[in-house]
Amino acid sequence: MKPPRVFGHVDRLSRALQPPRVNIRACLAATGISPTLEANELIQKAQNDSTSASSQQLFRFSFGKSPFSVPRVLQESLRQNVHQNSYLPVMGLPKLREAIGAAHGRPMEDVIIGPGSKELLFLSLFAVYPPATVFLPVPSWVSYFPQAMMSDHHVHWVKTRLVDRFVPSSHALDMAFSTSKIGKVLILNYPNNPTGCSASPAQLQAIAAVCRKHKVLVISDEVYAHTTHYCGSATSLFTHRPPSIEEYYPEGTIVTSSISKAFGAGGWRLGYAFLPEGLSAVKNAICAAASETYSAASAPIQHASVSAFLPSRELDLLALRQRQILRLTSRMVMKTLKDACPSALAPPPDGAFYMYIDFSLSPRAKREGNDMASAEVFARVQKETGVVLLPGSVFGEYPSNPWTARLAFVDLDGEKALSMLEGREENLDKEIEGGRLDELCEGEGGWGVHMREGVRRLAEYMNS
Repeated sequence: MKPPRVFGHVDRLSRALQPPRVNIRACLAATGISPTLEANELIQKAQNDSTSASSQQLFRFSFGKSPFSVPRVLQESLRQNVHQNSYLPVMGLPKLREAIGAAHGRPMEDVIIGPGSKELLFLSLFAVYPPATVFLPVPSWVSYFPQAMMSDHHVHWVKTRLVDRFVPSSHALDMAFSTSKIGKVLILNYPNNPTGCSASPAQLQAIAAVCRKHKVLVISDEVYAHTTHYCGSATSLFTHRPPSIEEYYPEGTIVTSSISKAFGAGGWRLGYAFLPEGLSAVKNAICAAASETYSAASAPIQHASVSAFLPSRELDLLALRQRQILRLTSRMVMKTLKDACPSALAPPPDGAFYMYIDFSLSPRAKREGNDMASAEVFARVQKETGVVLLPGSVFGEYPSNPWTARLAFVDLDGEKALSMLEGREENLDKEIEGGRLDELCEGEGGWGVHMREGVRRLAEYMNS
């Protein structure tokens, strides 16, 4: 069928006439799509384009999506609330804010709801008068740097060490803060993306003292807080978390989180932030920007998400099983990696589903040197092995070491893994540490067999 004549006429005009000259903001023109989302789209395209058995087998270790489905109770809640079509308050549905506050031991007045913690983190940066200096540990999540640049801030990368599990030392931060004469913002993220590491109470206490000394605004991205691997029994998933900088620097810390990781609901785009009373000016600025951009997070999603934050034995046990699966999977990945490439350096993760690997001491790295870019190194890895990783360069890693990469150990069937733990006792810590459950993950028919093969191929390639 031919299109209406008017549209054809407009289409011909648009091709014939010169478009207006539009100057794009430099930070956007140079950035492109976020590397994590781009990697996910490329993998989806490759899967959709696979038309023959000879297509390369891919091991999807690049995109950090939870391997678990949205819990049934949340799915049912969404079905019951799909009719909700009212604009909600900018700060969020009061019932949801109250539930989130109660689950975390915070007053609802501190809570803001947004379409994902990513947006709330950006608005927190955008609210700060520019230019400020945003301090980022190396490595850091891929979106912190672009968000800082989009907000017209400067970025100061702070070097970390593997021996410190990539947590910046208070001394390094003190020195870095002393170089800036303008506003200062520090972004922390524990458990960390891309390393999976958490900070100890002693490390956070020292960081808090330095931040207080220099009057630094801290944004603590705690989206993985409820995926920590050390499991115990099924206590409330909101109290089972690693220490937070907020405990030691409450007056200067914004905490952001979401339902994306703990509830497998990344596509729901529901995030929240806690801002203390002393940062009410920042909270008001975030709300002003929100009101002029996204207005409010989706009404059906907000209503449906209330059930995620109410006391629930079912959700607590589900969260425990998911943490146990992630812990077993990370053990399998680490063992396979070190068996096939003993020179690979990677700290065992405390939480989330990431491992940050340094192959710079591997036989291949020593033979090929450091002249290639990190992206080129791991594009070659994908071509040769089918293993898709994100290169360290997108996390702020220095060009002098192109042999670092993040591995997301999520290429598994989460529902199959959950079914394999059904009927077992709650506390499996001793069985996990003793290796008595490894067969469930890496044995024949285990949920991690495909991943183990991918890690083996990666490690053998680097060790060759």
